[in-house]
Amino acid sequence: MQGVGDLRFPVNFRLSPATLLSFLGSITPDLVALYTVTGLELFISVLLLGTTLGLGGGGARIAAWASVLLVQPFFNPSRFYPIAGLIPWIVEHLAWQSLLICCLVQGYKHRRQARIGWIAAALLIQGFLVAFVPFSIILSVPLVLLTLGALAWLDHRESLSSRFARAAVVFLLVGGLSMGPYIVGLLIYSVPPFFTSELVYARPNLQFISLLFFWSLGEGAMNTVIPLMALIGAGLATRSNIPILRAFSWVLIAGQLGLVAFGLIVTYVVRYRGPSMLYFEWFFWPLMFVFAGYAFVELARVLATLRFPGLPLFGIGLSIRPATLQQGILGVPLAVAIVALVFVYRSPKLTGYELPYPPGLPAIPAKLKEAIAVSKDGRWRGTAATFVSNRAATEGVDWGALVSNDIQLVRSTGNDHRTFGLWAHRVPTLFQYNQYMSPFYYALVTRAFAKPSDPQQRSVVAMTVPRVALLRMLGVSHVIMDAPLDASGISELVRERLPYIDTRTGRDYELILYRLNASNLNGFAPGRAYIVGSASEALTYLLDPGFDPRDSVVVDSPLSQPLQSPERWTIRISVSGIHVQAVSSGPALLVLPVQFSHCLRAKSSEPAGSVMRTPRLRRVDLILTGIEIEGRIDIDLRYEMSPWLAETCRIRDYLDGKSLRLGDLARAPAPVPGPGP
Repeated sequence: MQGVGDLRFPVNFRLSPATLLSFLGSITPDLVALYTVTGLELFISVLLLGTTLGLGGGGARIAAWASVLLVQPFFNPSRFYPIAGLIPWIVEHLAWQSLLICCLVQGYKHRRQARIGWIAAALLIQGFLVAFVPFSIILSVPLVLLTLGALAWLDHRESLSSRFARAAVVFLLVGGLSMGPYIVGLLIYSVPPFFTSELVYARPNLQFISLLFFWSLGEGAMNTVIPLMALIGAGLATRSNIPILRAFSWVLIAGQLGLVAFGLIVTYVVRYRGPSMLYFEWFFWPLMFVFAGYAFVELARVLATLRFPGLPLFGIGLSIRPATLQQGILGVPLAVAIVALVFVYRSPKLTGYELPYPPGLPAIPAKLKEAIAVSKDGRWRGTAATFVSNRAATEGVDWGALVSNDIQLVRSTGNDHRTFGLWAHRVPTLFQYNQYMSPFYYALVTRAFAKPSDPQQRSVVAMTVPRVALLRMLGVSHVIMDAPLDASGISELVRERLPYIDTRTGRDYELILYRLNASNLNGFAPGRAYIVGSASEALTYLLDPGFDPRDSVVVDSPLSQPLQSPERWTIRISVSGIHVQAVSSGPALLVLPVQFSHCLRAKSSEPAGSVMRTPRLRRVDLILTGIEIEGRIDIDLRYEMSPWLAETCRIRDYLDGKSLRLGDLARAPAPVPGPGP
């Protein structure tokens, strides 16, 4: 349930070099290895970018070291946008995007066959980034277009045939043809195309427009100093005698100021619900450090020409003479970074976002880790769902109020009990944080587990209403509550008492962990099917208090009747996929606690040449996966999403939403409540 096709936060971790290296020999990542590899990637990419653009070796090394020391968590919190230190894949992504820009610049500099090779390398990197971090194709658009425009303009000034302009067109066309359907699927199979009218934009302030505003808002000074120095350096570089450096100074100036102007308009004038402008600005960070390094070098050059008169009181004469930084000073082995990170991560510390790593293990998270943490044996033990808000049941609760409550929990226990605090201990959750959240998931969760008065956003959902029958259907085995849960087939496991007051009762705030019996951990085999023609009809059945998902299923097309229960079946769920074995003498349907998508592919585990038929997969209960069984099956299920192998599967998911009139469920946005406790 955490995401369709490994889009978590959303990152395809299987393609992350740093993550793969950090998992060597362990089921959990080694943080020292993770941050060291991402730091090395960032250092090399910024160094190459600086030298490729014509910045001197000293300036490029200054930029590279500044980027690593400020962005990575050498300081606690990181001195430059602390969330980047919290999510190292942002850093890795920026590093590879910088290498893409380097390839495009080399394509401009070279001629004939070499140009083709550099453009091909840029295409490969762009394809890798789309598969690795899918939102890159959207957020990097301003930088890529400005880069192509600047290089084509430079080439046009040198040659009327503008050979690079033609190469840039090839880059865009080939990229569009090879990745176009995949990109379109990412864009249209998400929440906004179906539910725009009910979404709220919870970031209408300067902090989510640009780092240029951070200092005035009480954030660390370096967040604003680096962008300002970069703009100063870019301004100085507009007079450089190096054409490529001069062109990219305008790329930074136009991109940075253009995003600020556009962000001000869409934030304060237009009812905007898309990604914050700050996210687009991420991709200009490497350029910021390059031009900040250029500004530093130019400032040093100016100071080196100054002569200060003697101070009359002491008769001291002072002058600063030109000097060059020694290679050894800026070329300190990266082992220093490794050692520093070892010390940083050997003890839990709070970041600027108040999330300790590793998160603490108070009573409830410790019990969940023991009970349902994902393990190598493939035995699925359920999912956790958190319904904690410290708000009255009649009040509207938005994501901001939930985060406010989570912060109090972190301060008291070291764990938020909802997101990273559970994920870090391998505890799967019903809640997901996904820029490309499935609109079917959004529809069911917001209608079944939230009130109409709970404002919702595009990448997270506020869950406040625990419907036990549907939680069981989705494979939820444990529920965290801050109020008693009155339902049959549940048992209380643990209570946590917090050292502050529950605003609803006036007593000590308390969390309770419940276990749900008979949850869908090994698949349900219902005997009755309800056929519906729309998502609205499906919800009518699913939200009916008399609907029992163990006995009944909702489908959108006929299937063989009557359904019978298979003689035996087993499922095993792991990070590598889902393995299903079943035997049935007649038509049966097995409902898995796994999100359905046309990107989910079934492959027989039988030897080559086997006559065993691969069963049909179908959407059931609006968001789950159903397997039609007759006879014996032994299959592996796996999400396959890439620009080349399964580029149209999300488009087919989108067409499912259109055929089931998913957008008809959209309603007016709920008013955003006041700040949380």
